[in-house]
Amino acid sequence: MTAWLCVVIIMRDRKVVLITQYKAGKEIKEESVEVYAEEKSVKYGQFHASYAAGLDAKYNLDIYPEEYRQAEITIDGAVYEPTHVLYKGRRMDIIRTFSENEYSMEVTVGYGKRKY
Repeated sequence: MTAWLCVVIIMRDRKVVLITQYKAGKEIKEESVEVYAEEKSVKYGQFHASYAAGLDAKYNLDIYPEEYRQAEITIDGAVYEPTHVLYKGRRMDIIRTFSENEYSMEVTVGYGKRKY
């Protein structure tokens, strides 16, 4: 009997800054946390669905869910999640997050309105 060992190596080698906005009195303030991610392409169906909704999905970034949670801010019982990323010199909106398991969270980023 032969036993196979399958090892999946995730290369999270891209620096990404998660930006969390929160309200402090009348001001909107921001906190940022630097994490590492693996860049994945936006799937065909996902791209067209986002485009139809007026969004412009650019990248899927795979990060650790715990690092995403570290970027959350709690003030007076209200939890603020990251709303933007700084990636490849561009500030983009977080369009969608999806967590399959405790080791992987897919964060789709792009622009909330199409750039023409």
